[in-house]
Amino acid sequence: MNDSGADQENPDRLIALSDGISATAMTLLVLDIRVTTDLDTADFRQMPHDPLPKIGAYALSFTILAALWRDHRRIHQVPGGWTR
Repeated sequence: MNDSGADQENPDRLIALSDGISATAMTLLVLDIRVTTDLDTADFRQMPHDPLPKIGAYALSFTILAALWRDHRRIHQVPGGWTR
């Protein structure tokens, strides 16, 4: 392991790791919406409303993960990063 000062001052590896973790977490968010067969008219009209809570939870989770990733990137763009 290299303990040089240049490696400790360069956050590129930390940023790459963070990018990978964020991309993996966003990929693992899976939206599972299924359409059942043999629906009558009333069930057919209700069907689009049933997955709305899942869609809302998916959108909220994705938005939170994206905001965390964006803020992490912004912190490392500021000179001094975490030390400010």
